[in-house]
Amino acid sequence: MKTSSFLFLVFFSMLSSATDITPAPVWEDGFSWEYQVTPSNGPQHTRTDTVISVEGNGYILQIEEAGKQRQAFYRKDGNLEASKIEYYKFPLTVGDSWKQEFEYTGQKNKKNYTAQVEVQVVAIERITTPAGEFDAFKIVSTMHYTQLDTSYRNKVVDTNWYAPKVRKTVRFESIDYGSADAKRTVLELIKCSLC
Repeated sequence: MKTSSFLFLVFFSMLSSATDITPAPVWEDGFSWEYQVTPSNGPQHTRTDTVISVEGNGYILQIEEAGKQRQAFYRKDGNLEASKIEYYKFPLTVGDSWKQEFEYTGQKNKKNYTAQVEVQVVAIERITTPAGEFDAFKIVSTMHYTQLDTSYRNKVVDTNWYAPKVRKTVRFESIDYGSADAKRTVLELIKCSLC
């Protein structure tokens, strides 16, 4: 009796911990996600991401935002090819963390920076968006950066809620502490083909 109770507890604990792990998303042509974007500066608008091509090593998304279109390549690991920050390392597991260091050039001012980033998968949270309620991995990325030719330093904290059910972010918040008033940008899922 004691042995069977012990085995049941071990089996049950394995089942309950499995919900804390999720594999990399698999997308198909036509998958789409629509977001409401509230930028720190500028009017609120919508953004629609649609998978237009599945490649061997990733996916091409057509992105329509504020009346403009562009394409972006996402690797099979869910990360944007053009981004230096890896927001995901699948399989995602609560408690995982990783660090990155890199140099980059600012898009607007063309200045050179060095950055140190720490990403942490901190929890699974139930989050409500206009598209519904989702169980999502809360991933917090903290980036400290320094302008190379000055002593200017800053911090940006990004919080990303990734929902395995829709295979993408359902809410994203970015807070830039580089000015007297922190600048906050929010992206929130409105609807999607997998919702």
